[in-house]
Amino acid sequence: MSLCSLKERKDRVVQPYINENLPEKYHKKQILMYYQFDILADMLFKANEYNLAENRLRGEILKEVKADEDIIEFLMNKQKDSEVAKILKPHLFFSILADFTDFILESLRCIEKGKVIVSFSLSRKPLQDNLFYLCWLLTKPEDLISKLLKAEDSSIYDISKIRRNNKDEVKKVLKEACNILSTQHEINPGHYKPEILYDLIYEKSSPSGMSSIWDQSVHLVTSNRNYKTKPGNINFLFSNEENLSEFMETYFQKMPILLDFCLELCVNLYEDILNIPRSLRDINFLIRTIKRHEGFNMPILPLRDFFEEKLPDHVSFVCDNCSREFSMTDEIAYEYFRDPLVTCSHCGFFERTGKYLIGNEQLEELKSKLIIDLD
Repeated sequence: MSLCSLKERKDRVVQPYINENLPEKYHKKQILMYYQFDILADMLFKANEYNLAENRLRGEILKEVKADEDIIEFLMNKQKDSEVAKILKPHLFFSILADFTDFILESLRCIEKGKVIVSFSLSRKPLQDNLFYLCWLLTKPEDLISKLLKAEDSSIYDISKIRRNNKDEVKKVLKEACNILSTQHEINPGHYKPEILYDLIYEKSSPSGMSSIWDQSVHLVTSNRNYKTKPGNINFLFSNEENLSEFMETYFQKMPILLDFCLELCVNLYEDILNIPRSLRDINFLIRTIKRHEGFNMPILPLRDFFEEKLPDHVSFVCDNCSREFSMTDEIAYEYFRDPLVTCSHCGFFERTGKYLIGNEQLEELKSKLIIDLD
């Protein structure tokens, strides 16, 4: 599942190959975004391999379900809305996430090749639409799923309509999501600000937001007063190299921040669905924190050094190539925190570091406990 082709340096350390069209000053953030994406892709991979979207149901009420009867419809008729939400939440989460990752991966590949406008247009839907539904699913899953199943008009849950007609509701959902993320760990990330996220994603009048660029990237002519196409011009068709460089700079300023928010949002949903133990949540969170700061060129050296010493006692990897677990030795720990790839000790495969670290046996055990009581 490694995303980049590889080249090996003489000193053993493996580096991802970044397309030569991308200026070197952006390489570190591009590697960070691939790392962020890889964790999202890893959660999808595990969901497929272990069938994490499905829960086992138990209860005497199941005896009343007829052979040809839909279980969801049956439970809704029994006013079991909370149980229905628990059943559908994993499926909805992984489905929205799969769609999100398809678009984001192509956006990352395009920016790397210098296709700036295409990369913006591909990032619009996942960050304006999918991300909102993920926030909604985190904060009020019963409300979202109830509207999906019962609404007579899809406009009730259509984000494009909601953001035009009820901005306060969008801001409220973002705020509630940020509050959840900012209280999950003893170390507060401190950078989940709903007003900044709204400004970046939705505010068309914001000079620092993405909305105006997204609209211009998908429309040849725009009429919004904040970025109306000038007479005799067509959006981006006559852009020179200097203009495109400015837009690339904007991409690398904003996208890592937005992807970081989405990553933490999805990890939170993933951990809640699987009921992952607190100790494992904290380890993974601190690893992501170290990697984030490395990507922004602000390394937390004491924390990194501490984890390099302690992590080998608590973590093992599962190789994507040979499917065998291998321990994190001191050497691999050193490599892990400084490079985007580590080397499998069994087959020599260059394994990506962008994973949610959890052992196969522990994942199997957590899966076996995904049971919903219906009585």
